[in-house]
Amino acid sequence: MTILITGATGNVAAGAVDRLIDAGLPVRLLVRDRAKAERRFMGRDVEIATADIGDPKALDAAFSAIDTVFVALGSSLAQVDLEKALIDGAAPGWNSAQADASEAAHARECAANRHRPVRFLLR
Repeated sequence: MTILITGATGNVAAGAVDRLIDAGLPVRLLVRDRAKAERRFMGRDVEIATADIGDPKALDAAFSAIDTVFVALGSSLAQVDLEKALIDGAAPGWNSAQADASEAAHARECAANRHRPVRFLLR
């Protein structure tokens, strides 16, 4: 069970990373700034995937062999679009833009139930 954590160098996700590692769970970080992640988690047993959430090919590699995603993106005007891009990356073939309002509100669970056994956790 590998857990992919977005926003891993942020305050919320970094604490989650530390706790998951301390619990002995395998963790993959999805970050934009690899050097920042390497500094923050120096000496810790983590895998680092560097990707832009808007890049589907990079997300394919990040989602390889994971079954849980902890989503901790910073609040911004683009947050919903970024989360949809993550869901689309985890569930190829499902276009979150075509989801109805209830699915969009619960898109993380929809992605896991429709296409692949990936759970999405929100901060």
